[in-house]
Amino acid sequence: MIIAFLSAGLFNGLASASGLSLREKDIIRLEFINKQIQIIENDLRLYYMARPGDWPAVEPEENISSLRKLNQDLEVLELSPELVMLKPALKAVVDRLLKNCDGILAKDGKTREKEFQEFHDRIRDYQDQLAAKAERYLDIPVMDSFDLQKEEIKLFSDARDRESFNQALFCIYNRDYQECVNILNALFLKYKAQPPEGSILVRIVYCYMIMDSPLGGGAGEEQVLELLDEFIRRKTYSPVSHTAFLQWRTLDQMRNHGASNWSVIPNDEYNRVLWELIEMNQEYVERHPDDLWARRQLIGFLSTPVIGRFTGGFGNSVINDFARLNNLFIQKEPSDPEPTEAERR
Repeated sequence: MIIAFLSAGLFNGLASASGLSLREKDIIRLEFINKQIQIIENDLRLYYMARPGDWPAVEPEENISSLRKLNQDLEVLELSPELVMLKPALKAVVDRLLKNCDGILAKDGKTREKEFQEFHDRIRDYQDQLAAKAERYLDIPVMDSFDLQKEEIKLFSDARDRESFNQALFCIYNRDYQECVNILNALFLKYKAQPPEGSILVRIVYCYMIMDSPLGGGAGEEQVLELLDEFIRRKTYSPVSHTAFLQWRTLDQMRNHGASNWSVIPNDEYNRVLWELIEMNQEYVERHPDDLWARRQLIGFLSTPVIGRFTGGFGNSVINDFARLNNLFIQKEPSDPEPTEAERR
C-alpha cells in the first residue's frame, strides 16, 4: 500500500539542483504516515487469517492506541496549501482502521472481511490523491546513463584501492565470492568510517548471504549483521545507505524473528530506523543539491514497504527481500575505473 514513487512516469520529470521544497518535505511526511498505517493493517491480517479463539499475540488495544495517537498528530499536522486537502482523506483512513480494530475479537469472519474491504477502498482513494500530488510536485532526476559503481569507485582516495575494489566487483560478476571477501576485508579495515565504507560493506554482506545459504542463517550472518547495525546507526550518508538498510532489516528479521506469516515482525523498530535514515538523506540533499543520486535514493527509502504478512508465497515478505538482495550485484559487468582529475594532470 505504498505510492509507486518508482514508477517510470515519475522519473520523466525534470530535476533541478536545489534542496527539497516544502511540498516535497510534506509528501515525505505523508508517505511515512502511510507506513505507520501499514504496520497496523499488517497486524490486523493476523486476526483476519486466524481461526476463532486462536488469536495472535498482538493486542488490538496496542493498535487502537497507536491510531488514536496518529489522529491526534493529524489534528496539528501543518501542510503546504497544495496538499492540505489530503488531510480529510487521510483521517478517513485512520478512522476506518480504528473501527476495524474496535471489538475485532467479537466480530465474525464476514464482518471482518467487509470492514477490511472498506478500509482498502479508503486507503486506495487516499493513495491515488497523494500519488497525483507526488507526480506533480516531487522533483526527481532522470538518470538513465548513471553508473553507480563508477561513482562508488571515485570515493576511494588511492588509485590502487580503486583498482582493488574494481577487482572485487569482477569477482562478484564471476561469482568468485570468497576471493571478493578477501579483497574487500582488507579495504574495509582501511576505510572504516570513511566514504567508501558503505560500498565495501554491502558487498561483503552480499557475498556472505550468497555463500552461507540460499535461505540465510549461515555462520557469517551474525558478524555481518553487527557490522550493518553499526553502520546504519551511525547515520552517515552513503550512496548505498538504502541497500545497507534493506540488508540489515532482512538479516535481522530472518535471523532473530523468522520468515513465517505468524512470526514477530518488529516493523515499528524497522520504521524508526528507516525514518532516521530518511532524515539523514534529506539533510544530505539540502547540503548537496547537485547530488542527484541522493534524491533518487531518498525515493528508494520512501518506496520501501514494511515487511508484510500473507502477501503471497510461503511466508512473510522478507523472503522476497532476501531473494532480491541475492540478485543485486550480479547483473552488470564492471568497467575499468577512470582516473581522477589529479591523476590526469
